[in-house]
Amino acid sequence: MQIVSWNVQNGIDAFAEPKLAQQCDYLIKLNADVIALQEVDSEYMASLEEALDDYHWHFAPALSFYKAGQFVQFGNAIGAKKGTAVQWRAHYLLPAASDAKQHMPRSAGELVVEIAGEFVRVVTSHLEFYCAKQRRYQLQQIDGIVNAASISRDYPSQATEGLYKPLPLPVNAIICGDFNFADQSDEYQSLFISQGGWRDLAQSNPRPTCGIFDTKQWPNGADRRDYFATNSQTLQAKVVVDEGISLSDHQPCVLHVTHF
Repeated sequence: MQIVSWNVQNGIDAFAEPKLAQQCDYLIKLNADVIALQEVDSEYMASLEEALDDYHWHFAPALSFYKAGQFVQFGNAIGAKKGTAVQWRAHYLLPAASDAKQHMPRSAGELVVEIAGEFVRVVTSHLEFYCAKQRRYQLQQIDGIVNAASISRDYPSQATEGLYKPLPLPVNAIICGDFNFADQSDEYQSLFISQGGWRDLAQSNPRPTCGIFDTKQWPNGADRRDYFATNSQTLQAKVVVDEGISLSDHQPCVLHVTHF
């Protein structure tokens, strides 16, 4: 199974040039089972649905508003090969009280797919850029979204048909996306070391995921801001970062799962 996570900068490459069509072509060639994208608007979603029409796409906007009479949405997109998706949800992440001078609403997109007889749960998000307190609170909420599956498992609906019939929702999950913190940050320590509930799936071979080509937005150079993590103790996987393309300010990250 392959999962790709990529902040596509809404179709803009590392040199501020529009490259939406080329990004779609790249995703077609990857042919991943699940595609999780960050920084996508409603126009980008329409292009995805047309270019990659063998996927079922789910939009998880963090922003929905009217601008100059046009309806605009912006957030995360997650898609799966048609016939594999079991259920999907969008989660709005609540803001934290902070003194940050600027921050914006955030969301998480969740998808459960069935591949080779296994139910796999993938959650993607794009965490706050400017405020560490916002990021920590958003991570806590994602942790709660994932852990809610344990409650559903222990106290399931007894319905056998209709809308009350429970759908598969694995306790184990894969979370991915642009987390907007570096390996040396307090957030990294908290998520992967202090709490101990999540495993960084690229910890053995961390590679830079942004700032390789775009030195204007990332003047301090390349580092890692994009992650795959799991709460499963049995999942075996390898993360591959394509460091050779400049179709966004972030690099595409592909998770190759070999064992659930």
